[in-house]
Amino acid sequence: MADTSVDVAAEKLGVGSLIGETFSIFFKRFIYVAILGVIPAVIIVFIQQTVAPPIDFDNPASAESFSVAGQIVSLIVGVIGSSFVTALIIRFAYDVKTGKPIQIGSYFSSAAASIVPIFICSLIVGICTGIASIALLIPGLYVYSMWCAVVPAIVIEGAGFGSFSRSAELTKNYRWSCMGAIVLMYICAMIPMLIVGVVFGAAGAASNIGLTTIIFVIQALATGLVMAFFGIGIALIYARLREIKEGTSVEKLAEIFA
Repeated sequence: MADTSVDVAAEKLGVGSLIGETFSIFFKRFIYVAILGVIPAVIIVFIQQTVAPPIDFDNPASAESFSVAGQIVSLIVGVIGSSFVTALIIRFAYDVKTGKPIQIGSYFSSAAASIVPIFICSLIVGICTGIASIALLIPGLYVYSMWCAVVPAIVIEGAGFGSFSRSAELTKNYRWSCMGAIVLMYICAMIPMLIVGVVFGAAGAASNIGLTTIIFVIQALATGLVMAFFGIGIALIYARLREIKEGTSVEKLAEIFA
C-alpha cells in the first residue's frame, strides 16, 4: 500500500465530477437503487410506524398510542436499518464504479455480516457529529467529513473498528473538499424529496387518501431515495480518495477487492 503521509492535496477531489457521477449511477441504475435502497426503506419505515405510530394532533385519542419504549425501538430500527441500507448501496455503487458485476445477493450477505461494526461505528460518528454541531454547524460537518469513509472502509476493506483511523487517513488534506461534496449531495438529495412530496401530496388530495397514509408513503420513499443517493456519493468519495492517495486506478481497485 502506498505511503499516504505524503502531501497529495495538490490533486483535486473533483467535487463536480463526483456529484455528476452520483446522479448518473442513481438514475441509470435506478432499478438496483430501488431494490437496495427504496424497498428496504419502506420496510424500515413501516416497522417504525407500527411500533411507534405518529400522533395525529387533530385526533387527541391518538396520543394514547404514544409509548417511550416504542419510540426507542423505532430509533434503534432506524439506525440499524439505515446502516444496513447504506452498506448495501455502498457495495453496489463501488462495484459499478470499478466495473465489477452487480451481485445483489452478496451485498445483503456482506452487509449482514458487517452489521455490528457498521451500526456501532455509524452511531459513534452520528453522536460525535451531533456534539460537534452543538457549537456550530461547520465543526459537525468537518467531523463527519473526516469520518465519511468509515462505512466504506468496513464494507469494502473489512477494516472493522479500525475504519476510524483508515477514514481519517484517507480524508486527510481533503476534508474541506469532502465537506463541500457532502453539502452539495444534501442539497441535491432535497430534489427527489420535494418531488415525492409534491406528487404524493397532490395524489392524496385528489383521491382523499388519509393524511397518515400520505405521510407514510412520502417518508418511506424520501428516506430510501436520500439514503441511496448519499450512499452512492460516499462510495464515490471513498473510491476517489483511494485513487488519489494510493495511486491506484478504479480498475486496480477492482482487482484488489475481487
